[in-house]
Amino acid sequence: MANIDIEGILKELPKDGRIPKTKIVCTLGPSSRSVPMVEKLLRAGMNVARFNFSHGTHDYHQETLDNLRTAMHNTQILCAVMLDTKGPEIRTGFLKGGKPIQLKEGQEITITTDYSIKGDEEMISMSYKKLAVDLKPRNTILCADGTITLTVLSCNPAAGTVRCRCENTAMLGERKNVNLPGIVVDLPTLTEKDKEDILEWGVPNKIDMIALSFVRKGSDLVNVRKVLGPHAKNIQLMSKVENQEGVINFDEILRETDSFMVARGDLGMEIPVEKIFLAQKMMIYKCNLVGKPVVTATQMLESMIKSPRPTRAEATDVANAVLDGTDCVMLSGESAAGSYPELAVKIMARICIEAESSLDYRAIFKEMMKSTPLPMSPLESLASSAVRTANKARAKLIVVLTRGGSTAKLVAKYRPAVPILSVVVPVLTTDSFDWTCSDETPARHSLIYRGLIPLLAEGSAKATDAESTEVILEAALKSATQRGLCTPGDAVVALHRIGVASVIKICVRGVSGRVRDSKEGEAAAANMGKKDGGDCDHGALVTMMTMIVMLLIMAMVVSFASSASAAAASSQLRRNLLANGLGLTPPMGWNSWNHFNCKIDEKIIKATGNSSNLTLAYSSKPCFVSKACLISLVGLTADALVSTGLSKLGYTYVNIDDCWAEIARDHKRNLVPKKSTFPSGIKALADYVHSKGLKLGIYSDAGYFTCSKTMPGSLGHEEQDAKTFAAWGIDYLKYDNCNNDDSKPTVRYPVMTRALMKAGRPIFFSLCEWGDLHPAQWGAKVGNSWRTTNDISDTWESMISRADMNEVYAEFARPGGWNDPDMLEVGNGGMTKDEYVVHFSIWAISKAPLLLGCDVRNITKENMEIIANKEVISVNQDPLGVQAKKVRSEGDLEIWAGPLSGYRVALLLVNRGPWRTAVTAHWDDIEIPTNSVVEARDLWEHKTLKARFVGNLTATVDSHACKMYVLKPVS
Repeated sequence: MANIDIEGILKELPKDGRIPKTKIVCTLGPSSRSVPMVEKLLRAGMNVARFNFSHGTHDYHQETLDNLRTAMHNTQILCAVMLDTKGPEIRTGFLKGGKPIQLKEGQEITITTDYSIKGDEEMISMSYKKLAVDLKPRNTILCADGTITLTVLSCNPAAGTVRCRCENTAMLGERKNVNLPGIVVDLPTLTEKDKEDILEWGVPNKIDMIALSFVRKGSDLVNVRKVLGPHAKNIQLMSKVENQEGVINFDEILRETDSFMVARGDLGMEIPVEKIFLAQKMMIYKCNLVGKPVVTATQMLESMIKSPRPTRAEATDVANAVLDGTDCVMLSGESAAGSYPELAVKIMARICIEAESSLDYRAIFKEMMKSTPLPMSPLESLASSAVRTANKARAKLIVVLTRGGSTAKLVAKYRPAVPILSVVVPVLTTDSFDWTCSDETPARHSLIYRGLIPLLAEGSAKATDAESTEVILEAALKSATQRGLCTPGDAVVALHRIGVASVIKICVRGVSGRVRDSKEGEAAAANMGKKDGGDCDHGALVTMMTMIVMLLIMAMVVSFASSASAAAASSQLRRNLLANGLGLTPPMGWNSWNHFNCKIDEKIIKATGNSSNLTLAYSSKPCFVSKACLISLVGLTADALVSTGLSKLGYTYVNIDDCWAEIARDHKRNLVPKKSTFPSGIKALADYVHSKGLKLGIYSDAGYFTCSKTMPGSLGHEEQDAKTFAAWGIDYLKYDNCNNDDSKPTVRYPVMTRALMKAGRPIFFSLCEWGDLHPAQWGAKVGNSWRTTNDISDTWESMISRADMNEVYAEFARPGGWNDPDMLEVGNGGMTKDEYVVHFSIWAISKAPLLLGCDVRNITKENMEIIANKEVISVNQDPLGVQAKKVRSEGDLEIWAGPLSGYRVALLLVNRGPWRTAVTAHWDDIEIPTNSVVEARDLWEHKTLKARFVGNLTATVDSHACKMYVLKPVS
């Protein structure tokens, strides 16, 4: 591995449209079979569509395939089709009354092979007829995905029964899958259903590959090819080893198979779980050595079935598979039935790109060369030489002109650092009676090879004569430029045939975007290096071409390295804008504006001679000037947050809003705190706030003046002000958008971001752009939160409209960056108690910053109970960090829901209307399986409801009120 250092960990890769070399296989199902969704998956990076024939009818899969081909036509993106067979299986039988039975630890139970018997706590049936013959005492039987373990005590082959002891307590339902670890079972690789699926659906639909379940030996592949007959040449066979017998016979399976899948699901039942990673690494390594593609599958991003973000372990799993050398990674339930199929593909692609960037490709190439037996075939020697040339020349792309795809696949075997554009040239053939032209099958087959990007050449050019080759090559490089695979000035290695000779050559892509054809000969050579052309040096021998390549590239490499270094330096800061580690959960605290505005000034001072007695506006409590106690509302508010216990609940930010500074900067152009309001200075105030275990926030503006026009903004003084804030000990900056130079916020705000990043202190950066230019769409690179709305006021209408505006941007919220619908109005007196409860509930479930805007020194008990609700706060601060959405609206009734950690769901029922009404939330609206039994916790009543709910939950909700629950499936 290369590039593994602190800088490499913290920096982001440039978002230049790059695609992963590792291919992505997506299982199509209910969540992903519509034309619009398939189009999204194709654009997100899906290369292979998997059709899982363990589920669904032929008609169902036909409709899905038709949609896929429509989407391919609409997007012009190629995608391979994989049929995954159900394969042989052993299942438990039916149960009396159809109800699950409880098996208790230590209980003995009899298993019969008479599948007609309906089971109970004493006896159950299994579908494998030779169960009593193949099993021996002390063998293990795993049921229901390994959740039930049975130990064999005795077997009676004559009666077809097995006596077992249950090793754990669990519920067993009907038709659950069964695994027999270490047992060689006598079952066919292809069942009658599998043959029907392949011959009656797969072959007529011209599928590209078959993933064969439970392959146990090499002869299984031979038998499947016999079943396919003449169609075998167009369909690749992918072997899935899912038991110990298959692992033992892996080498003979590898000799016969076209590709391989590391199917870790059933394999994890058959071999010890601690050995799975070894089996994966062994299988991938051996596939890499022989150049056969390998897919790593099962539970790669499993949590994304329900969550928009994978777990850290899942992200690491995907990355490690890439580092191991897998050609493809696969999504199963995540894309077939998950809530975020498109997002799962995008995240998987990003992980692959990141992992690929850390590989040492030169070391991989050397290892492959050492491991390849000699003598090499001429074609493999040519392929490895092309990769060596690309490595030494630091080419940006390898272009291979191929007919059947073999040459390009061999190039991919040697794992070049750059993409491989495999240009599939149609072959025109005749038997003197009929003319036929090869189709795009070779291109689709290449979609499971790491690094290969297929491109279909038009027409029937032979690609073996110089003229037609140059035409195809120029078209290929034009396409590569359009895709962003290479740019003017880049070196490209081309591999093709001219007559009977195979040629490797270097093409230098010109600014004009073309490669001169061979007719330009000497003129092209004379113009080598000029900026307005693109040239190829020609030769017939690989060794000669390698020497020429090195001579031509030496000077180019120096300039490329220099420009690349400069580009990296200039973009490094941009890629690390928000590496401040803040805002992993929404911020909580207090802000002065909503209640006090700008009224903290000399007007509130009641001068009484030399007395320092001051009375603050809106306050009945005096405060006194002294070095021990700072005279500011902020200091008193800090005290109040601590004394009321709010700080222990998470309200830790104490934020000063507008009007805190003098109108003029000092002679060094520094901001100056108002002496009348902050006589001890901001640094002393920060020290005081910090001594309370709290954090201090401050306000500025991306304009020449702030919105109040009573103090300067930071436009043009970003670095200076950021350093000042850091020196004072500021923890939070609210950055407004008034009185600017009319340039876009997307220009002005990042300037302060960079300044804060260089200031030497982590400062939470809150963008107050008011949502005008949709900051949710660009704010994640700039700030830790962003206003999605204009200012809120203390009314029901204002609050509810801000909730609506904010909800539109739910998908953009995530740990480190939050949608901000403005501060909380709870306690300011403009709404009823129920309305404030709705206000607080929506802000909490929306993962909005919980910034109090009232006078917390004088808050009523009623309002304190609202803002101090620990259970509602825990929804806001849930580490999963997923903003809830309105999943259903019917007139004045709304259902809000969003996932929480621990497989829980936050549910909010809101009644906007004038009458008390019953509101029902259905499980299919909130993404809970329809038949799930759910426990509901009422967050405002602070009690778990006695009833259990199946399918839906109904509650009666008062006018302008809500009910808030946390739902937890219990079965």
